[in-house]
Amino acid sequence: MKLAYYPSPISTLPMWRGLAALAEVPARSVGYMYGLPFAAAADREMAQAQAVRWSSDMASYERQKRLARLARLHHRARLAVAAALRSGATHLGMWNGQGGRRRVLVASARRAGLEMLFAELAPIAGHVTLDPQGVNAAGMLPADPDYFRAWGTAHADQGLIDGWRSRLVARAGVRRGSQGEAASGSFLFVPLQVRGDTQIHAHGGWIGSIETFIDEVARAAENLPAGWRVVFREHPSDKLGNAGQLSRLVGPRVSVDNQTDTFELVRRSQGVVTVNSSVGLQALLLGRPVLVLGRANYAVPGMVRIAGSQDAVAEAFATARDWVFEGGLTESFLRFLVEEYYVPWPVADVATREKVAAQVRHRLAGRLTGWTP
Repeated sequence: MKLAYYPSPISTLPMWRGLAALAEVPARSVGYMYGLPFAAAADREMAQAQAVRWSSDMASYERQKRLARLARLHHRARLAVAAALRSGATHLGMWNGQGGRRRVLVASARRAGLEMLFAELAPIAGHVTLDPQGVNAAGMLPADPDYFRAWGTAHADQGLIDGWRSRLVARAGVRRGSQGEAASGSFLFVPLQVRGDTQIHAHGGWIGSIETFIDEVARAAENLPAGWRVVFREHPSDKLGNAGQLSRLVGPRVSVDNQTDTFELVRRSQGVVTVNSSVGLQALLLGRPVLVLGRANYAVPGMVRIAGSQDAVAEAFATARDWVFEGGLTESFLRFLVEEYYVPWPVADVATREKVAAQVRHRLAGRLTGWTP
């Protein structure tokens, strides 16, 4: 095996070099994809194939500009992949890989027969995701509850979940005012994601945008038990926010709390509603039931409730008092994440270095772990 990695963001270069060195796998940068002023016919054909999904009312001039830009991206990706293959690379390392030029490079690498290794920040401080298939819902984590039950039975608890829980820190960012009543009484907490988040576009399912998510949740709130409501919190990294839309919805069933700490809201709530935010996973860690409207890597039946339509959300809200989830399954799933799936980085002690080396080798071989059910 030999790893070629795409050097963007540039801050990931030491990570790729270090992970490859621990696993004793040769590695080199594939080079950065700069824009090129030309493209071959094959690249223009690939761009045209993607353009089928573009809006039909796009102006002709704008469409041609985007086609030309996309064709140049395909051209540069093809050159980068060809260079990786000439160097003997068998795998391409990619940070996230879900949008822009990185998505084009991933498509080109897969067409050429390169295996992939995706990386992304993990929801545990001091860890990264490392997955052969993708990040978040695109990754290899199975949705089969029996897999995690069997793993939990076969492995002794290392006591790492408490450490994960104690390191939870709410994200800092834009400070905004609240709307409506303060978060108290019986409520479902609804943490918003950033507009334009690739998580929504790639894995939102029937929820195509944050604006749609807000409207659907507010509409379903009318089905909550008497005295219950939903409490939204805008994402601190969303510079524009959603105050205008939310102000039109605030009332007896809807309020907005941008002041209280995210994890305090999770603890006070009777449950968390999300498309696929990492707060949903952290809510499981804090022992709260979760309703998922999109695709998420923690959407395991029996561990979370999944709503694939407006009717399903309304039904879930109507029975919010009765949300019951399997605690043992949740514990096994969270243990699997912290003990097996997420990769500690950077590493210092010898034991952790050996663990990370094994994790990297497993992922390069297309497996999550050396354990077989």
